[in-house]
Amino acid sequence: MIYKNIVISQIDFDDHLFFLANQHAGIHWDQDSQVFNPVWLQEISPEKFRIIDGFIIANAIREFNHNISVPALIFNKDASLVEIWQKRGLKRLNEQNLSVLAFLEGLINILEYLNIETVPSEFLILTQELGITEKHIKLIPLKKDLNKIKQNCSFADLYSLNYKDITDLSSRKKEDLQSLSCLFGELNIKGNKLNSIIQMVDDLSKGYNLSIKDLLNNAEITAILEATPLHQRYKQLKIILSSLRWPTLTALKKDWAITIKKLKLPKQITITIDPFFEADEIEFKFNASSAGEYKMLLDNLREKAESQEIHHLFKLI
Repeated sequence: MIYKNIVISQIDFDDHLFFLANQHAGIHWDQDSQVFNPVWLQEISPEKFRIIDGFIIANAIREFNHNISVPALIFNKDASLVEIWQKRGLKRLNEQNLSVLAFLEGLINILEYLNIETVPSEFLILTQELGITEKHIKLIPLKKDLNKIKQNCSFADLYSLNYKDITDLSSRKKEDLQSLSCLFGELNIKGNKLNSIIQMVDDLSKGYNLSIKDLLNNAEITAILEATPLHQRYKQLKIILSSLRWPTLTALKKDWAITIKKLKLPKQITITIDPFFEADEIEFKFNASSAGEYKMLLDNLREKAESQEIHHLFKLI
């Protein structure tokens, strides 16, 4: 490896062998901007180089002026592509800028170029750090699966998913992924939100022997898709799916909320119940800042003690 300045026009911007999707925002380049870290390049010929690391900064500079020189760390043209790719991956990993999907996409790219189908041993540290437990990943099914979820999972933030989420989504039928995309649109959900909502849809499909596509025909769900703004859709859909999944519990919670509202209690008094209505008691709490307030709250509770609403609350447990 050597360090030297390279004119931007000497870089082959059509060569994406080492490209990895970036999780960080793009940058703007102007005449006052400076390059603090060298771009990583590999020599293709004495006057031509491929980018290894630094795609965003190199493209930003080229758009501003393709005759500008940039500091570069240059790998020899005969250097091992596997070793270079490993260094590239470790660099992005240390920068906390290597998602599982970006790694897998880059992996497919380099393995296809090298005409091999299993992960070289040099990459195992990367797979372990990213939670990819398989030591060997078959190239052909992996590429097919990734293409399937990228084309049909508009509802998920794919570059934020872990390996388990990616493998779970890739195992699903194409039509199911398309139905989920119809359901959640461009919400870009991830993590616990993604897992909980998919689990709920799965439970409904199995419990009612319906396909995910059939669930979209529910009138309440259709109404939400047609009338609810995108930023409110997840919450509203989860409420409807929960009511379908646990109809008795949903009805109890609704009845409870209506009854509590009818009691018109002071805000200092709260009445709570086990969230699954499995306990055989109700909890009453209140906060007072003075003896007078304490007496006022006790009197309020005594007054409500024989009300129909209090008796109804105890009937719900």
